[in-house]
Amino acid sequence: MIWSKASPDGKMMATVFARDCGATTKEVTWVTVHLNSGKYDRERDIAMTAERPQKIEISWTDNHNLSVRCLTCRPSEVHAQRAKVGFVNINYTFDLER
Repeated sequence: MIWSKASPDGKMMATVFARDCGATTKEVTWVTVHLNSGKYDRERDIAMTAERPQKIEISWTDNHNLSVRCLTCRPSEVHAQRAKVGFVNINYTFDLER
């Protein structure tokens, strides 16, 4: 599962994907923010990580603001959650707050 959404000016990209870290660890979901022409799976570009595959919606408010909505995340499953990646501010919403 990999899908991306470009910023309104097309310079930046937000990508959501499931990453399988091998036989000894579980699959995780990453949300990254990166240059449109750049790699999507660099650790320095991580906005959010969560245990197991998650259902996530992303939308750009403008070129500097990204909204991430996780429909299936519980707070205990989220391990990284950065408010800013580069010059992009990130706002999070979690539908399962328990």
